Amino acid sequence: MNFKKLFVLVASILFVYFAKSEDLSNSTVYLSARLKNTIFACGLDDTGAIVNCKATGSELKGPDGPLSFYKGYAYLPGSGADTKNDNTTTKCQLNIADSTLSNCTGQVNKNFASPHTIHFFKKYAYITSYASNSIYLCQTDKNYSLDSCVQTGNSFNKPLEIAIAKNNAYITNFGDQSVSLCRINNDGTFASPCTKMKTNAGTNISLANNYAYITNQLKNSVDVCPIQADGNFGVCSNMPIKTLSQVRDIMIYNKYSYITNWNNSIITKCEVNSNSGNLENCGTMDLSKSVSAPISGISILDISSKF
Repeated sequence: MNFKKLFVLVASILFVYFAKSEDLSNSTVYLSARLKNTIFACGLDDTGAIVNCKATGSELKGPDGPLSFYKGYAYLPGSGADTKNDNTTTKCQLNIADSTLSNCTGQVNKNFASPHTIHFFKKYAYITSYASNSIYLCQTDKNYSLDSCVQTGNSFNKPLEIAIAKNNAYITNFGDQSVSLCRINNDGTFASPCTKMKTNAGTNISLANNYAYITNQLKNSVDVCPIQADGNFGVCSNMPIKTLSQVRDIMIYNKYSYITNWNNSIITKCEVNSNSGNLENCGTMDLSKSVSAPISGISILDISSKF
């Protein structure tokens, strides 16, 4: 083999290696620990494992759902679906340098009843109000606090989480284990009526690569549903995963899925098959030494990205 061919071979190997290698050093994982009234900020190593978790944030009240990020702030519901009609949301300053949360302040909205998830899309915030079977559409004021909240959409049944892609909002209904598809108008409101899609799951949801991943807390499984061109689901496949225990939240990030369990600090990590969308090679990460509390919500932020 001459030098030129050897050079090309080595270059090709290095290209494949670095193409497959993912730099996760800028990623921060935020875990909601409702029983400790705190959020844990963690890193990701180069294998996608969650590492170096430290408590952050203050004045939190039973954080349950995932965090949402907007204009340099982190937002989370004050509690979740298992308290008595709490109506608080919380806004924290997000410190990019060390991924910590500070200056957390609660905001009361008398219309909210057990808010579980806050999701920002464009300039609007969407809040699932579990106990009132409703979704609220909010704007933000000059301080980026939630403002001018109005109800939008219809026929929800204990809505837990909302995910949005291409002006389509997907809301999980824990009450009847379904997902509502709502089209978003130019003013941020939902077009009427929303379409309810029957699935085997309706707890929490994550979207990635034209698939929807929906957890089922009652069956300890995940539904994998292809998203068709019109936004509707194709045929969903139900995937029981033995390591789940009262499965709660799910986050698809990079080439992995991260799934939380309602009653422990174990997170199930699976590889996401880029062709079929299936979850494969699942294993567990026991975070009891660093978190030592049940983990319900999970969110992951690449601090190098705009949000």
